[in-house]
Amino acid sequence: MAGYNEADHPRNRFGEYRKKDESSHPGTIPETTDQEREADFTEYAFTDFSDEWLDNDDPRLNACHETAAAVKEQAEKHPDSTIIMGDHGRVYITSDKYPNLRSELKMDEDPDGMMLTATQQKINKDGDWEDTGWGVSSTPGRLEDEMGANIRTAYDQACNPESRSKDNPVITESTVSEGYLGGTKRVGGKYDPNLTSTEKTKLMREDFKQLKKNGDIPKDWKISVRKSEYSMNWTARIKVTLPEGVPRYYVPTPEQYWKSIAENDRYDNPDKKAIRGLLEANGGSLTDDEWREQANRINQKMKNGEELEGSEWDCRVETPQVRKVRKLCEQVGHQYTYSNNNAMVDYFDTDGYVDVSIVEHGKAY
Repeated sequence: MAGYNEADHPRNRFGEYRKKDESSHPGTIPETTDQEREADFTEYAFTDFSDEWLDNDDPRLNACHETAAAVKEQAEKHPDSTIIMGDHGRVYITSDKYPNLRSELKMDEDPDGMMLTATQQKINKDGDWEDTGWGVSSTPGRLEDEMGANIRTAYDQACNPESRSKDNPVITESTVSEGYLGGTKRVGGKYDPNLTSTEKTKLMREDFKQLKKNGDIPKDWKISVRKSEYSMNWTARIKVTLPEGVPRYYVPTPEQYWKSIAENDRYDNPDKKAIRGLLEANGGSLTDDEWREQANRINQKMKNGEELEGSEWDCRVETPQVRKVRKLCEQVGHQYTYSNNNAMVDYFDTDGYVDVSIVEHGKAY
């Protein structure tokens, strides 16, 4: 690269500073000079490059350079933050306010393009840094679109961990594109091919803790995540156990039904199944009063633990609250998985399946 001086490489320019940081006790922030605080991050900051990366035309250099510029821009908005260059192309963001937390930023190469990962770390009981499970990765090949959000997340993690910004949602939407021979390819919003199934299930548990903290899932609903591994794949098994007195099923009354229709998709509403069951049990028609009476009667039987009879089984559906939590569980699981299947040509390329079960208190799995 024209004008490149090996002495200017961050590995050399900040080598002494990195050594000072590594020798200090984890969690303490080394004293910084103005030069270190306003470090001139270049495209070399985020990874260890081989010689071919020194070509200006290499898009990987541009990706790292743009990311470094965005980090510097965010640093100006967080005057209490400090940027520290680590080994192996890692950059750490620390804050005077939270000395036992930091964010790690790193660039990764993927066949589909560069990725930027932001991970929150904390001091463990042994005085070492460990991941907290709070982090986000850009989708391979979409670094430019998602870089800003990931960097803002990194600063939230280190400088404002008490709040979760809109740029770091617990649920990250999957990316859907055309897959193998016209099939559908889906990449989970937090999918990382380098994570093991054990690591992914651990992250799912952290997501559920945060969803409870946010009030999206009731705190007394027990959620467990286990994994089943096979020779070629694995499944995340998410089990929700309802507290005593909370039903899994109900039969909606007219008032509940029309409220559900108004708030949700009227053409794809699960409550319609319950109404079809009531209509079939009553010869195709019934008044609102008859509907209300039968719904209340079946609901009371389920509450009392009585056995339902015949057509009564066809009238029950999962409650709106159970359906909401089931959907959240599926979203949490799927954001760590990948699929590029095309059953029409017997092609299957999947990393992880998700199975969600809902169990009432005191009942068998």
